[in-house]
Amino acid sequence: MVINDAQRVISRIAADLGGLGKRRIFYRDSGGWFTRLGVEAGEFKGLSPCTGHQEEVFAYWCQDAAQPQGRY
Repeated sequence: MVINDAQRVISRIAADLGGLGKRRIFYRDSGGWFTRLGVEAGEFKGLSPCTGHQEEVFAYWCQDAAQPQGRY
């Protein structure tokens, strides 16, 4: 579960990407809601709810990503 070990998740993402830079990290909880993990200098600082518009866009992206893609 992301929220139970947010710092470890942040550290892993930063390591995989070679740092976070100005990237933001969002996660989708078990209820389907998106939340932003607040990060400063690589350290977890808290949670922020997404706006209604962000929720809509993220849900659309997830739905689109779940659709089967054509073979190449």
